Amino acid sequence: TSPAARLGGLASREMVLIGGYSGTGKSSLVAHALRLIAGRGACCVTGKFDAMRQLQPLSAVVSALGDYCNFLSRDAGRIEGVRRAVTAAFSGEGMVLTNLVPNLKKIINWEDCALPVVVNGREAMQRLLFQFRMFFRATCSCEHPVVFCLDDLQWVDEVSLELMEAL
Repeated sequence: TSPAARLGGLASREMVLIGGYSGTGKSSLVAHALRLIAGRGACCVTGKFDAMRQLQPLSAVVSALGDYCNFLSRDAGRIEGVRRAVTAAFSGEGMVLTNLVPNLKKIINWEDCALPVVVNGREAMQRLLFQFRMFFRATCSCEHPVVFCLDDLQWVDEVSLELMEAL
């Protein structure tokens, strides 16, 4: 059976939020669940928001995505297919996301990326969100499920919230 079937047949995007008072065991519960999920064939990566990095947009997401890129780059049987899919998804404009997530360079060839078109404000944000979506579409599938765990959402920044909504 496929990893998705072993995970309960989820073939779409899902979001689970766990709330509660400090010290009630939420992080322990999540760590245990991630071990079980990883044992069923999913890639599990985590990122943690904190008050000190609140002014650094996407800090927890970038950390988790960097770990995911490391995971993908170590999968020798899959890396070439992933590289082709990601490069095609970016249509030569992956440098914007590569600048944000340096570990992405382990997957795509820097030479395949065009210099980004300089845009500002809302258009730049839309382009960044689009590249995140394209990256996940190119790398996540029913056969290769991914679980991103983002901890301490009370410290989340606006850009990360917008990304979570977009995904």
